[in-house]
Amino acid sequence: MSKNIHKYDFDEIPDNYLYIWMRENGTPFYIGIGRNKRYKYLHRRNPHTLNIVRKMGGIHKVPKKIIPVKNWEAACKLEIKLIKKYGRTDTHTGSLTNKTDGGEGTVNKIISTKVRKAVSKANSNRIWSDDSREAMSKSLKGRPVSKSTRKKLKEAFIGKSRPQHVLDAMKTGVKKAIANGTHKYINTEKHKKHFKEVVQEAARVWHGSKEGIEFHQKLGKETWKNKKGTEVKCQFCDRSFITPFPSRAKYCHANCKQSALRKRRGQNVGTRPARKKITDPKNWTNS
Repeated sequence: MSKNIHKYDFDEIPDNYLYIWMRENGTPFYIGIGRNKRYKYLHRRNPHTLNIVRKMGGIHKVPKKIIPVKNWEAACKLEIKLIKKYGRTDTHTGSLTNKTDGGEGTVNKIISTKVRKAVSKANSNRIWSDDSREAMSKSLKGRPVSKSTRKKLKEAFIGKSRPQHVLDAMKTGVKKAIANGTHKYINTEKHKKHFKEVVQEAARVWHGSKEGIEFHQKLGKETWKNKKGTEVKCQFCDRSFITPFPSRAKYCHANCKQSALRKRRGQNVGTRPARKKITDPKNWTNS
């Protein structure tokens, strides 16, 4: 059962409740959850909400509705449900000035590019203490991660190399875990047996499957698409040519390769005619 509150304070405050702030015409403009006297405090409110309260003459003139709930979890669920029902102004779905979808945390909060850059700059050179690192590590261990979140993380890091300080920290962590005997992939007989019987066999089956073959075909095409040629000199005619394999390409043309072979055998070798430098990747040689 809900209560309409029109005065600044009241005697009985529920342990957990949801409150709704309304305009003069009864339209809700803010929904929140709280304990004690949170329903009347303006601390940590967004500017949009505060502007509406000021225009109405202060928090004591804002019509309020209190809905008692059994516990905090129920309050969060009800808040999410009502915010979805009335909609948010920043997402152009309704009349509420809430900046999140409700519940715990900041779900679907819209953060401007300016704020993102400021936060990124502030955290880029931040040095975390060992106690803080340990506390964050404990809070994240065993935390369930949804499939959609895993997909987003995967897409965000594909093609990006890790910073050197991250690589150094990972190496240090692995060495420490191996020294303590706590590393889950430590080089033991049990691990070797598991790797040989399970991991290698699963990899062999996948690489030979339709999905694996398509993956390698796509990877090969992408590799050649971005491949850059290197200019080297032919070991027979001393002419420059471009090849994607500078470490093993010796001759600019198959004719040079055959002429070099004839020369090693002591056979007659003709003179090569002058020709243009090959720059088209389609005509690159692997001689």
